[in-house]
Amino acid sequence: MYEIVILGELLENNKSGYKLGLILNNILGPGRKISNGTLHPLLVRLGKEGDLTWQVDPKSTRGKKNAQITPQGAEHFQALMREPVPENARRDETYRFKIAELRQVDPEVQLQILQDFRSVTQSEYDAYAEHREHVLKLPNKPADEIAWTATSFDLYLNIATTKLTWIDNQIHQLTMKGSH
Repeated sequence: MYEIVILGELLENNKSGYKLGLILNNILGPGRKISNGTLHPLLVRLGKEGDLTWQVDPKSTRGKKNAQITPQGAEHFQALMREPVPENARRDETYRFKIAELRQVDPEVQLQILQDFRSVTQSEYDAYAEHREHVLKLPNKPADEIAWTATSFDLYLNIATTKLTWIDNQIHQLTMKGSH
């Protein structure tokens, strides 16, 4: 799903592969890095598929090339943003990428992404709350083990609560813009 960020960023302006890598790394966050061995083949594939082309940077004395999105690439980006996020190990990362590029899509698509993210996050919150309650009722477990397990679920509940608050604020701002 790195394509979401690459194509979304190219909608703003042309960028080098190096710059796209930096942007992806910033979105991935500390401790996560996209390697050149992953990024370069992806850029080559997007070029072969017609989503981007390479242009020599006129300011460069070394013939540096920048990626430029094509109309097909812009359509591909819009399609990726409209696609539901699959329930898999990359779900959180995919939402992170879509949220990073929300500014590049229509308000209706923004709202749908935020509502879907809210639904997933609420489900996570509900599951953590249910597990926490279950742990508190376990017989024959040492009290300190139960307390520690409940505390770990409190962390997950707080993270989910923070996400829900942020999502609700974004939805509110989006709907207020639409009502003016």
